[in-house]
Amino acid sequence: MTRVVTLTGGVDSSWNLMNMINRVDSHYENIRPLYMDFKQGQDASFAEFVLGTEIAHRLLKQSQGFQSPLEWISPPENFFPDVRVTKNHQLGARLSQQGYTILGLARVMDKVLGESPGSTATVGWNMADTVEASGAQAEWSIDDYARLKRMYSDLIYFQDHGYRAAPLLTPAWDMDKYEMWSALPQNVQELITVASHYQVGIRYIPGEEYFYIVVDHERCGKALRYRRRGIVLTRAWRIRLDDEFYRRVYTGNFPAEMLGGGPRKFLKDLKEKRDPYRNLVIGHDDPHLDIKTYNSEEWANVELALEVRWSHYNGKESECVDAPDGEVASSRSEGDSGNQHDGEVRVETSGTDVGFSERVSEVGQGAASAS
Repeated sequence: MTRVVTLTGGVDSSWNLMNMINRVDSHYENIRPLYMDFKQGQDASFAEFVLGTEIAHRLLKQSQGFQSPLEWISPPENFFPDVRVTKNHQLGARLSQQGYTILGLARVMDKVLGESPGSTATVGWNMADTVEASGAQAEWSIDDYARLKRMYSDLIYFQDHGYRAAPLLTPAWDMDKYEMWSALPQNVQELITVASHYQVGIRYIPGEEYFYIVVDHERCGKALRYRRRGIVLTRAWRIRLDDEFYRRVYTGNFPAEMLGGGPRKFLKDLKEKRDPYRNLVIGHDDPHLDIKTYNSEEWANVELALEVRWSHYNGKESECVDAPDGEVASSRSEGDSGNQHDGEVRVETSGTDVGFSERVSEVGQGAASAS
C-alpha cells in the first residue's frame, strides 16, 4: 500500500509526514511525498522544495520504525497552466492552489491506485487557514474545503478503479497550530517555511559555495499569526552547493519551470543535467544538506557581510559590463512576461537575486498554500 502525502515544508504537511513515518510499517507500506509546482512564485517554490526534502530526510533519520526510502511523486511537467496577474491586479488574484492540489492529487493517485489498491492521499489542510478563522484576503471558506474533498472523491470515483477508494485524508484539519509545531523535532522546526513568493528572496554571489534563502516575515500575514501563537520561524538559511544538493534538484520533482535571479546562476546546467523522468529518492543513510540557520539578529550581521562581498563582486562585474558577454538583468525569471513583478523595486546586475532593497508588498497576496 502506498501513502501519498503532500509536502510543502509548512507546519501542517510536516506534521502529517512525521505522523505517517512514525505510524506505517516499512514491510507493507511505502510513503511518497508529493510536491506540486503551481507556477505562482518561483522563489517560494524553490525554497519549499529544497527545505522540504531536508525536513523529510531528518524525520526519516529519527524514525524508530519506518526505515524505507522516501520516493517523491509529482504530476507531469506543465500539468498546471501559468497563472498571471496583470498590473494593478485588473484580473484579480487567482486563488488556484487548493483547486490545483485536488487536480494534481487525483492525477497522481490514478496511477498509484492502479498499481496499489487501497492506497491513500493525505493533504495538510488546517481550519485555522480558512477565511472564517484567519480573515486573510481571498482565502477559501470551510464550505469550500468540504467541496474540494468531495471533488477529489468524485474524480477518483470516475477513474473507475473497480473498488471503493479512500476519501482524501486531512488529519491536521482541526489540530492546533502550536501543538503541531511543538510536536516537531527542533531540527525540523528550524526548516519550516511560511511565506509567499513576494516574501522570499534567493541570494547568491557567483563563485561562492553557498546560497541563501531569506524570508521577510513582517510582510506575511500568516507568519505574523504564527508569531502571535508562539511559533518562531527561521529568518534565513545558508545552503552549500554540494553534490547532494544537485542530486536533489536534478530530478523531475524539482520546480524548475520558472527559475529566476540567483538560481539561474548556480543551476545553469539544470536543463542539461535534470532528468524530468527521475523521481527524487532519499534513504535513511543518504547525506544531509549542509544547512546553517539564522534568526533575525544573526541574519542582520550576516547580511551586512554579504552586502560587502556583493559590492566587491559587483564592482568587478562593472568593469566587464560593456563586454560582449556582459549581462545586466532584473530578477525576473526567464520567460516571465513581467506582469508578476511590477511590484519589484530593484534591478540587479548579472541576474543574481541578492536583493538588498526591500520589495514592495503586493496587494491581494495571502492565499494559503497546501501546507
